[in-house]
Amino acid sequence: MRHINGVYTQRFNRRRKVDGQLFRCRCKSILVEEDSHLLELLRYIHLNPVRANICKSVDEYSWSSHRAYLPWKRKQKWLATRLPLAMFSPKVSVARNMYRDFALEGDSPHVLEFFTRKNLRPIFVTDDFVTQIKEKVF
Repeated sequence: MRHINGVYTQRFNRRRKVDGQLFRCRCKSILVEEDSHLLELLRYIHLNPVRANICKSVDEYSWSSHRAYLPWKRKQKWLATRLPLAMFSPKVSVARNMYRDFALEGDSPHVLEFFTRKNLRPIFVTDDFVTQIKEKVF
């Protein structure tokens, strides 16, 4: 990802005769403790275009995997939606509707607080979980 980001940025800047970084932060993985946290992160990612004022509703944005989770859209074979949808309901049609309602509720304060921290820890967990891991590792 770093190489792709660097090459893309160089070509973009050369073509437009500008200088500087295009992407503020690097891509990184986040350790997730609970299933509910995974759903919160999925919603946060899907709502990024709304927060960036690119669209008014997440349903309007066509460059997101959000649409693949919706009841009226065709499933993308390459996208693994089964696990997150199963967290809502074992019945796919019900799960898709529940996911859409969940996404339209907006971000939880806990998720917004997590992503607005200056020093973002790559773990989205409770303090008890951190203590348990430290006890096992150290």
